[in-house]
Order: sequence, then structure tokens, then C-alpha cells
Amino acid sequence: MRRAPDMAERRRVSLEVTAVARQEGQTAFAGLVKVTDLLLARYSVGELHLIDQFLDAVRALLIDQAAAQSPSDSAAGPDARDSAGTPGRFSASTADRRSGDPGGL
Repeated sequence: MRRAPDMAERRRVSLEVTAVARQEGQTAFAGLVKVTDLLLARYSVGELHLIDQFLDAVRALLIDQAAAQSPSDSAAGPDARDSAGTPGRFSASTADRRSGDPGGL
């Protein structure tokens, strides 16, 4: 990782993943990726889509319940919803992962 100045906001710094850090991450998670791929291979794309929809619905319920339990809207944390106000999620759907498209994972 390395720090890079934010040209739009001089008081802010961005973190960038270096090639070395990327390789170390791939090495560290290689076993998990392998067994996850084996697990995903057991399901059809349609089944994975259904699971993805179910998990999205559960995630939304959890976020709503956390917000209802809190006196402020920040109970679920700043990253719980994206800029459109929908529950946050990984950049690749489960079905994309199954089809071999890691989509940023």
C-alpha cells in the first residue's frame, strides 16, 4: 500500500494498492479462493442468483433493523448503503463469480 495525495482535496490522502501488496493478497487468499470456487461450482447460475437475492434481502432487513434500533441514521455505519441509498454489496454478484468473472473480487 502507498499513500497518494488527493488532487481535488489537498487535506485528503488516498491509499493505492501496489503490485507487491496485490501479489501478497493473492497469495494469502489463494486457498480460500480455491475452496470458494469449488463450493460455487456445486450450484447453477440460477441457484446462485436466488441465493444472491436472498442475501441482499437479509442484508437490507438487518440494515433497516439496526437503523430502527438507533436514535440516529448512522447506526449501520457510513458504508452500509451506497450513494443511491441501497444496501452496500460487493462489486461482483455470486452469479458473476460462478461464471468466472471475478468482477473486482
